[in-house]
Amino acid sequence: MKRKKIFRKGVGLALSFAVAAACIMSNVLTASAEPHYQDTGDYSAEDQTATQNFDEGADSNLLTKNVQAQFQGGGIDYYVSIEFGGMQFQYNYGPKWDPVSHTYQSTTSAGWNADLVTADNSKIVVTNSSNFPVTAGFGYENTFAFNQQPLPANKYAVGGVFNETLNTLKSLVQANAVDPAAQSVPTLKLKSDPASRVSGLPYYYTSDDASLSNEGTVYFALMGTPDSGLNSSLSTYSDVGTITVTIAPATSVLTGITP
Repeated sequence: MKRKKIFRKGVGLALSFAVAAACIMSNVLTASAEPHYQDTGDYSAEDQTATQNFDEGADSNLLTKNVQAQFQGGGIDYYVSIEFGGMQFQYNYGPKWDPVSHTYQSTTSAGWNADLVTADNSKIVVTNSSNFPVTAGFGYENTFAFNQQPLPANKYAVGGVFNETLNTLKSLVQANAVDPAAQSVPTLKLKSDPASRVSGLPYYYTSDDASLSNEGTVYFALMGTPDSGLNSSLSTYSDVGTITVTIAPATSVLTGITP
């Protein structure tokens, strides 16, 4: 089962400010030689006219007009697609005793089925179709209680593990001795869509764009030791957790662009 999610987000900047424009008045002497202020006329701003009347003895009068600004085009609007694998995993408690035949039905060792750690089942593919680089971060949270009783000695609680190398992840599952909580989580760095680099137009960039791709893949698997007896409640594939993918503009987006 494949699921594809599209994330589109715009980062906008709004700016507003006010400017006060001073009306300069002329100082006129009357016959009494006492100074007073006289209106010098009408003052117009964008077809809005205001006439100032001034009282004798006033020092100054102001005419104010709000100034507005709007920004269009060239925004850091980003478009990222995320494709998930089937994300179905299986835990085997090991050989099951058959009291009728007096034999074990299988010789399978207890643990997660490493055969399900495949490119199709475990993949998370992130493709950046934006005109600037982004980063992709990953997280996992259980929604099913795998562990409610004290864990056996040298065993770890069930959790999710991410790795950029499929074979490495498969080896960790096969080892069956990994603490999911102690594993580092990779962050993908994806450059801008190569098609966005049009001559004469600006694009967002990073200094190491040449070494990056605009598509990246990480792989996911469940590890740890669940409580015994969960096969009664999870006899069929059921939802047990949630993967989150966080997309953010690379820091270079905030520092500049180059033609």
